[in-house]
Amino acid sequence: MTSTSQSLTPPDSVVSFLAERLGARAGRVSVQPLSGDASTRRYFRLVDESGATQVLAQNPEPFEMESLPFLVVHGLLTRWGLPVPRVLDVDGQRGIVLQEDLGDVSLQRALESASDAEREGHYREALGQVARLQREAARAPREAVCFRLAFDVEKLLFELDFFLTHFACGLRGASVGESEKAEIREGFLRLCEEIASWPRALCHRDFHSRNLMLHGGALHWIDFQDARMGPASYDLASLLRDSYVSPTTPSGSGT
Repeated sequence: MTSTSQSLTPPDSVVSFLAERLGARAGRVSVQPLSGDASTRRYFRLVDESGATQVLAQNPEPFEMESLPFLVVHGLLTRWGLPVPRVLDVDGQRGIVLQEDLGDVSLQRALESASDAEREGHYREALGQVARLQREAARAPREAVCFRLAFDVEKLLFELDFFLTHFACGLRGASVGESEKAEIREGFLRLCEEIASWPRALCHRDFHSRNLMLHGGALHWIDFQDARMGPASYDLASLLRDSYVSPTTPSGSGT
């Protein structure tokens, strides 16, 4: 996540949260909006008078700690030794989760100036993290919500239809008639039925260069709250067939 140039007054819930937690010191904390993910959550960087920072996530609705997907999945990943930001405070009534600030250097940004050796090291580290996720999840109790969600036929069809509607027809302007769409969707259905039949592992679900942050010399995960069961190759494909960078791009050539 990166700071935006947008001037934004913090929501009342954030102001009251800081006043309750910090008292008089709340007025000396700068609240800076951050660019977030494609969701209804809003993110802010809190900067105190010493320059120390934290990230505040504002959910659109109040939540119970035991049922918020971010916190449920965060708890699992933490127990499994996977690198996620520390949760510092939670106020479910205000919809707030306060987290460790992992900075602004995503893997995507780090790769722009990485040497070939550094590039290889980053990818080896990320692949090792995926292996750890699958290994730990395979022997864990299947109680959390992420184990009850899957890339089943319905979900896969939704993803492919989204691609057809918003990329092929929307962004690219392809002219596809209704009969052609029906034929394409028949092919999608056969593909989805095949993929949904494969053995499943727990997937981060958005494991790519913008959701891996380089912090303290190591890669850390963000945007993992949509974790679900799917093909063991799903996270590998997200990383190695990244929409934003190529693992094989020579150093210094850009992305």
